[in-house]
Amino acid sequence: MYIKEIKTTNKKTEKVYVKHVLVESVRVNGQPKPRNIMHLGRLDLPRELWKQLASELEARLRGQMSLNIPGVRLKKAVAIVANKAMDKYAILKQERKKKQKRKENNKVNSEKTKQTDKNEEAINVLPKDVSTGSLRSFGAELVIHETWKGLHMSELLKELKFLSRQSSIAEALVASRLISPGSELSTHKWLRKRSAIGELTIENIENTGLNTLHKVGDQLLKHQKTIEKHLRMRENKLFPKREMIYLFDLTNFYFEGQALGNSIAYRGKSKEKRSDCPLVSLGLVVDTSGFPIYSKVFKGNISEPSTLKEILEEMGFLDNNQLLPERPTLIMDRGIATKDNLTLIKKNKFNYALITRGPRNSHYQEEFENYKNDKEFKSIIRNNKTIHIKKILKDDKTAEVLCISEGKRKKRECNEITLD
Repeated sequence: MYIKEIKTTNKKTEKVYVKHVLVESVRVNGQPKPRNIMHLGRLDLPRELWKQLASELEARLRGQMSLNIPGVRLKKAVAIVANKAMDKYAILKQERKKKQKRKENNKVNSEKTKQTDKNEEAINVLPKDVSTGSLRSFGAELVIHETWKGLHMSELLKELKFLSRQSSIAEALVASRLISPGSELSTHKWLRKRSAIGELTIENIENTGLNTLHKVGDQLLKHQKTIEKHLRMRENKLFPKREMIYLFDLTNFYFEGQALGNSIAYRGKSKEKRSDCPLVSLGLVVDTSGFPIYSKVFKGNISEPSTLKEILEEMGFLDNNQLLPERPTLIMDRGIATKDNLTLIKKNKFNYALITRGPRNSHYQEEFENYKNDKEFKSIIRNNKTIHIKKILKDDKTAEVLCISEGKRKKRECNEITLD
C-alpha cells in the first residue's frame, strides 16, 4: 500500500484542493489497478513519513496492533495520524454496515415474505468479515447505571437544579471513581476512549470537556450533605433490616507539590510515611455492609480525637430534639477513643466497641499465655484464618473481649527468629 496525493481545481475560483488517499495495487485481468482503501483528508505530514504511515495503516488493517519492524521506530506524528485515521475508518465501516443492513431489511419487507419469526433466520458470518473498533468497557458501567437508578440519583440532582447533561456527567464521574479512580484528567481520557458509560446516561457526554468535569465535580461537592442524607435514607428503604453499626476512622492523603492554593493542606503525620508533604485528612463513617454514611475532609494536621464530636453533631446524633429511630453502635480504634470521647459516648448512651493495646494487655498476661487450655476461649475460622476470643464481663453494660490471632502470632515469631 502507498499514499497518493490527489489535486482538484475549482473551475470558477481556480482554487486547488489537495487530499490524500491510502491506495492498494491489485491485479484485474492481469493488469495492475489502483484501489482506494482509506481517505485521509489533507495530510499535514512530511512526505518522507508517508511510507511509514502507509505501512502502519496496512499493518493495522491486517489485524496487527502496530507496525513492528526491527530497527524502525514509529514516529509520534505518524502514530497520531494513524490513530485518527483508524478511528474514522472504524466509524465509517460501522455506518456502511448499518446502511447495508437497512437495505436488506427494506428488501425483505418489500417482498412481504410469509416468515413469521425473523429472529430464527440463519445468517452466515465469515470470520474475515468480523472486525472491531473503538473498544470500550460496558459491564461495570451497566451495574453502576442500574444502581444509580435504584438510588434515584437523577431525580435528586434534578431537584438540586442540575441540568440533564450535568446529571449525566455526574453519573459518569461517579462511575469513573468506582471503576478507574484517578485524576480528573485521567477521568476525561477514560470517558472519551475507554468507557461506554456515555451510551447509558440520559445525555450524550462523549465530547465533554475537561473544564466541564471540574465544574460538575464542584457542584456535587457543594451539595455533599444533601446527597449523603438522600443516600442514607434511600439505602435504609432498600435495606431496612440492616444493623446500625457504624465504623469510624480517618486517613490522609499527601500532595506531591506545595499545595499553596489549598487552605486545608498542612503537614502532619502521614499514614503513607510522607510527612514531608502537605496532607489533607478524610473522615469516613461506614456501616457493616460497607455503605458510606458520612464523609468529611479535614485539615492535614487535624487531631483525630477532636473529629468525633463534630461528626456526631453534623449527623444529628447529639441533637436531643431530633427524633432518631435508634442510637447506632460506634466502632473505633484507640486513636479516637480518648477519655473525653468515651465520656461523650457514654453521656449520649451510645453502644460502642474499641480496640486497646499495649499496657492494657499486661492485665491479662496469664490468660493470653494459657489460652489453649482455657475452655472459655472460642475459636473462629474465617478465610482459613483462626482467631481465639474470650469474653470477660466487667458489669451489666460493659465487657472486654480478648483476641488472639494465629496469623499475627506466627508472623511475630517469624520476625523474632529473623532478628536473632
